[in-house]
Amino acid sequence: MSSSIFFRFKSQKDPLPITFDGASLSVFEVKREIITISKLGDGTDFDLEIMTPEDGKVYDDDTTQIPRSTTVVARRLPASRPGAGKAARYVTGKMPVTAKNQHRVEAANAGKPIIRSTHKPSAVPDKPLPPGYTCHRCGEKGHWIQACPTNGDANFDGRPKFKRTTGIPRSMLKKVEKPIEVGPDGKVDVSKLPPGVMYTPTGEWVVAAPDTATWEKFQAQQNANTEKVKEATADVEELRRRDLLCPIDERPFDRPTKTPCCSKTYCQNCIETALLDNDFVCPNCEEQALLDDLMDDKESEDKLKQYQEEKAAEKAAKDKAGSQSPDSAASPTPDSANDEKSPAPDTKSNGEDSAASTPKPRKRTAEEELENQRQPANPAEQRLANGSKPSTPI
Repeated sequence: MSSSIFFRFKSQKDPLPITFDGASLSVFEVKREIITISKLGDGTDFDLEIMTPEDGKVYDDDTTQIPRSTTVVARRLPASRPGAGKAARYVTGKMPVTAKNQHRVEAANAGKPIIRSTHKPSAVPDKPLPPGYTCHRCGEKGHWIQACPTNGDANFDGRPKFKRTTGIPRSMLKKVEKPIEVGPDGKVDVSKLPPGVMYTPTGEWVVAAPDTATWEKFQAQQNANTEKVKEATADVEELRRRDLLCPIDERPFDRPTKTPCCSKTYCQNCIETALLDNDFVCPNCEEQALLDDLMDDKESEDKLKQYQEEKAAEKAAKDKAGSQSPDSAASPTPDSANDEKSPAPDTKSNGEDSAASTPKPRKRTAEEELENQRQPANPAEQRLANGSKPSTPI
């Protein structure tokens, strides 16, 4: 008995028949007949899908049986990359034996699906276990992961592995008790472990501890940098208040120099460069100013010198206060210890320095000759060095 399944593309109005013997055709066979009847080639440049015309539901399983007298809508899709069209397998391939969702089998006595294990058996290493080896699958010791009792148990598939402490210094690890969170089977359930729990090569459970010393050192350095920035800002504000900053480079005056036109003070190098770049036009009043007419600002120079002396005095007082602190007084410096141990140089009774107190010059005089300690290798030269005369050949 001849049967038919009808198909059409979205751009077609009338459907075309697919004639066959039987009650139904699989989706794989229907797609192959569509490519053959429509003369679409080898299918390497497109993907093909079919759907129901009523609700547009796509047939995504190639083993699904489409009953006869059914009408489907076909659609071509561009391939993911040139020459990689998925429709080619309907021309040159074979229909799959199992359905797309065959790996999910409904249990007869339960309402939830049973997932088959994806574990592939592998050879067990023929060598003793390393010290502290822990199975990544169940979290227990005493067996290789290839021989784990949970192999083949779908409940252990897809679980996250136990983390190891590879690359973390021991000083940054803190030992904790073994987690008590276990699954229904009595094994340690890694999905219920607290965050950050790892195990060492010796089998101990640890967590990563923060590097407090390095963090405190970093914080101290950041605080020191902040204090330096504050001091620099305060110095700039003090110089600006005393009118000791150059208007051009915003830095303390370097050889203060006044312009003849408006008596504005600049650094000597700054004002000379500005005049040369601007055709001898003053940057303040825009009047003509020549280099020969520039004058030294003695008043600003004296103010700057006074400011530098004040800063030097403040620094000396701060250093003195730091050296008189209890910590520095309790721990003598190496120089002071050496001064206490080294005796004073001896002097003669008549006031002249003794030989011990007189330092020996490090350089030799021009008249002093160095002794040659080199031993000659030639026998003739050795006899000459020893004082014997060379033998005269007969």
